[in-house]
Amino acid sequence: HKWITILLILLISCHFNALDGTVSRWRSIHSPMQGEHSKIHEMDDMPSNKSTIIKIVQGDQYMIYLNKLGKAFKKTSRHSSALLNESHIIESVIGKNHAYLLNSTGNVYRLDEHDIIRPIECSTTPIIKYVSSHYYHTIFSSINNVMYGVGGNNRGQLGLGDRVDTNLPKKMVTNEIQGKHIIDIDAGYDHTLILTEDNLIFGSGRNLDGELGNGNRVLQPSLVPMILSEEMKTKKLIKVIGGGTHSLILSEDGIGFAVGSNDNGQLGIGLTTERILTPFKILQNESIANRSIVQITAGKLHSLYLTEDGIVFGAGSNTLGTLGLGDSISHAYRPLQMIMDKEIANKSVILIKSKFFHSLLLTVDGLIYGTGWNNGGQLGINARGTHYEPKAMIMTALK
Repeated sequence: HKWITILLILLISCHFNALDGTVSRWRSIHSPMQGEHSKIHEMDDMPSNKSTIIKIVQGDQYMIYLNKLGKAFKKTSRHSSALLNESHIIESVIGKNHAYLLNSTGNVYRLDEHDIIRPIECSTTPIIKYVSSHYYHTIFSSINNVMYGVGGNNRGQLGLGDRVDTNLPKKMVTNEIQGKHIIDIDAGYDHTLILTEDNLIFGSGRNLDGELGNGNRVLQPSLVPMILSEEMKTKKLIKVIGGGTHSLILSEDGIGFAVGSNDNGQLGIGLTTERILTPFKILQNESIANRSIVQITAGKLHSLYLTEDGIVFGAGSNTLGTLGLGDSISHAYRPLQMIMDKEIANKSVILIKSKFFHSLLLTVDGLIYGTGWNNGGQLGINARGTHYEPKAMIMTALK
């Protein structure tokens, strides 16, 4: 599954010294911009080949997309801009008012709310391999399987054993995962998930809807183990995703599981129960039956699933069009296939992304389609307002 590999944050060497509460520069390679800063570049250097786009990173106000040539672009409702033209960018994450870019030589840069890009300096401590960020907090783990958190911690989502925000990275209280090999992490809106190689899942943070899957609704400022179903114990788990107040899990053989809030049907388990406190298997109804799920993603009140044949299914709230089911369905309690018009119907989707109330799809020919809430113009269709079916992003600005 080569496209899953694209989604994983690459195994990269990183040192950090908690500058401004952020991940610092990967490996001690001198930055050409060290001690300086720059504005984002104008449109002149934008590539004309639309089909090279391989990754989309969504934020609340804008998105960043990367292409095969190592170029990164920031897309807002009004314009698109090239970022760090002199660097070969391989990864990016976005927080509330900031983003980070990693290049192929191991340098990390911070993009702030004023579009200023600065290199992040480092000390000689931990080498980071995974990083994830949501609205208020960022988490990352080292190659030695030590977990760190920075940012908002009002629900205990940093796993520090308290509920105090921090502007500097701190080591999580990790007694539960001591000696275990971490293979995936994800930051939900107010919670954190960690998957270990021995098929165990741990979480911290908000748990009022059972999103940590430990069988209760008690907020957890330290890591606690998720209670796995008997079926989950027999499978190799490969991916965890944190949504608004729910969590998704994917197994190697393409089976999805979900836990937490289900008030909008976002668990996709076919039940109208308001919340589920331990993981349930995603419903294999007539639409998705016999299809293997290769990617999962979650927004605030919905979930999306991409199958091996390039078809997108969704469950949860569609009141803002996030599931792409048209305007006649407000909620889906079981996975339903996204509506595709003639333009996209015969194209295979290779990447799905959701944040909050909109969803993005990347097709095999390198085009981006979006559906859902668009009041900020985040779908890139040169218009605002909610859309209930996928619309192609207008890419003429890239020519």
